[in-house]
Amino acid sequence: QQARHNYLLTSPSVSPDRQWAQLLTPHGRLEARAPNLWQVTSILSASPFLSWPRNMTVYRHKDGTLILHNPIVLDDEGMEKLATLGSPDVLIAPNSNHCRDISAYKRRFPDATVLCPGDCVEKVEEVVAVDATCEEFLCKNLELRVYRPGMLPNGYNELVYELPLEGSETTSLLFCDTFVSYSPESVLLRMTFKGFGMSTSPRIAKSSIFFHYKFPKHVPLLERWLEKVLESSHSVELLLFTHGPPIR
Repeated sequence: QQARHNYLLTSPSVSPDRQWAQLLTPHGRLEARAPNLWQVTSILSASPFLSWPRNMTVYRHKDGTLILHNPIVLDDEGMEKLATLGSPDVLIAPNSNHCRDISAYKRRFPDATVLCPGDCVEKVEEVVAVDATCEEFLCKNLELRVYRPGMLPNGYNELVYELPLEGSETTSLLFCDTFVSYSPESVLLRMTFKGFGMSTSPRIAKSSIFFHYKFPKHVPLLERWLEKVLESSHSVELLLFTHGPPIR
């Protein structure tokens, strides 16, 4: 199954239309989180008993640049809705584990700029060519802020993005795998969450199960970091996640 998936991602012999169709998973509608920010949720199923939601975040910069964070293949209706927002200018692979659909988007929108965090370029380029790093392009070209919490383990390739909200002086923070707000429906996942001491409330931001498993010593430091950011900032209004609903 993994070999077939890798073939779909990287083989030039697979037509763009076939690749798109094969990567399509059940998803909802694009939902507005702010006047210039939207999300859509898709469900990945590892088995009949285990499924996991993932979000694509669509952000329109003040200069009109349309950014897709964690691109997700959408059906015709979803792509028509996306088209009403504009043509994707920037495609972000938030880490080396979130590259599933990005090559399909690059083939459909060849002029889009592909970004990823600086220390995962090599891994992401196994799937799609990277044009620039998030740290370089977003900060210099679009004057957006990105953060890498200092307590993250060396080599862990993930950033936190601060996105200004249109029509206000407030901002949002966008996370990938460091924090989730996901309340699992699966009994197996609920048991796993509780086994790691994680809340299953959908309204609580918590370190992801990946962190609890692989970097347990970093979890309290990471959670304190988020608490300090929220305490010290008067502008953060919205927390956005790649796994789970937003929190205001």
